[in-house]
Amino acid sequence: MILGGTTCTWRKEIKPYARYELWTRILSWDEKWLYIVTHFVKPGVFHPHEYVMQPKRKTAKTREKEDSNTLKSVYASSVARYVFKNNRRTIPPEEVLRVCNLLPDDEDELAKVEEIRASTLAIGRLEAGWDAVHSCFQPTGAALGWYHSAY
Repeated sequence: MILGGTTCTWRKEIKPYARYELWTRILSWDEKWLYIVTHFVKPGVFHPHEYVMQPKRKTAKTREKEDSNTLKSVYASSVARYVFKNNRRTIPPEEVLRVCNLLPDDEDELAKVEEIRASTLAIGRLEAGWDAVHSCFQPTGAALGWYHSAY
């Protein structure tokens, strides 16, 4: 997996040494690139419903902010594009995701994933503008895990 490029834009200033959370997810992919979006978010505002890789970790049962306030907590957003290579051969991201069992086997669920992938592809390619990138922040659902910095 090779980083092909990254772009970041800020909505609000992050003061030096200020705390923030990073929320990262796969946004979309095409025949060559895997697009990953990362949002820099005000800490403690949003809480995932579960931690997939840390099942014993407790989740907070707090009420999420309303959608109208979601963007107020996003400091910045970044889109990175990655390519998969085997020697000089480019491996399509869908093939890699399938081999890693990250795509569902069920046809109905796979159709939903494809619908989301197709609808967010323009956002990943930055064709829809930065407002669309910021707006795709999803504070609900599952997270792989929770990790913190040393300070």
